[in-house]
Amino acid sequence: MKVYYLGQEVFNEIVPVPPPNENVIVTPTGKVEYTTSPVTVYIAGQAVTIPPNGTIIIETSVYPVTFNITSKSGIYQWATPT
Repeated sequence: MKVYYLGQEVFNEIVPVPPPNENVIVTPTGKVEYTTSPVTVYIAGQAVTIPPNGTIIIETSVYPVTFNITSKSGIYQWATPT
């Protein structure tokens, strides 16, 4: 997974997908930690508690970014009736 901030690459690591009842925290050094406890993160300066629900949390030293993964390819395949 690569993450860019203002055009600069800030993260480039292989990220394991956590099970639905855990979160995974990845540090800038690449350390991976699974947790079944809620994790508090800061989004725009506000504390937000993330329950253990399969979230990937990447620690960075830049302003936090949020993104959603919709599928492995990044798009949905829509079937149209014929």
